[in-house]
Amino acid sequence: MQSGEAAEEVGVTARSPLDRRPRRWPWLAALGSLVAVVAVYVGHPLLLSVLGESLVVEQPLEKADAILVLSGHVPFRAMEAAALYHQGWAPGVLLTRGLRREGYNVLQTLDLNLLEEHEISRQILLRQGVPPEAIALLDKEIVNTWDELGTAVRWLEEHGSQRVIIVTSKSHTRRVTLMWRHWQQGALRGVVRWAPGDPFDPRRAWWKDRGFAFSVLREYLGLMNYWLGFPL
Repeated sequence: MQSGEAAEEVGVTARSPLDRRPRRWPWLAALGSLVAVVAVYVGHPLLLSVLGESLVVEQPLEKADAILVLSGHVPFRAMEAAALYHQGWAPGVLLTRGLRREGYNVLQTLDLNLLEEHEISRQILLRQGVPPEAIALLDKEIVNTWDELGTAVRWLEEHGSQRVIIVTSKSHTRRVTLMWRHWQQGALRGVVRWAPGDPFDPRRAWWKDRGFAFSVLREYLGLMNYWLGFPL
């Protein structure tokens, strides 16, 4: 009896040769992770270049009723608008008025009459030979690009415009193009144009420049906000 019981215990606890083989999946997982990390490290310049390039879009120029200069990136956008005006693409330039922040109001109380961004853009246009009667300014202060495009659409429709050239920066063109599709209505159409003087180059190591990296990050966050229906 005892020998039988011992045999049974041995039969229960004994492990087959297959069970004694070392498990390979942890090593394979570790190796796969290492390969993935190395691939990302080696290929990250290409991946980041693709991320930058995907933000830059442009449409062929067409004759328009106005050139809309979106706020930001002074002086490049205004300079491109002046060049387009002199090339005869549109008879006038439209500027937007940014929202005045608390800091500006404080500066006013200190009698520091600094020029606002739209005033600087207007001075650039004048210096570039655009006559004052060809420059218009939206009355409403804009909050963001979505609000800026909507305000411009209302102004353009009121003035009977059918086509507008929208000048912005390279990394901003993708988001502007998507948002414009939601704002354009009726006969009004828009052509998105980036300023050639914009120093951003998606084919170079833009991620090594803090300003460019921040711009790209902001654009992808803006695109995410757009795709989610503007929850923010």
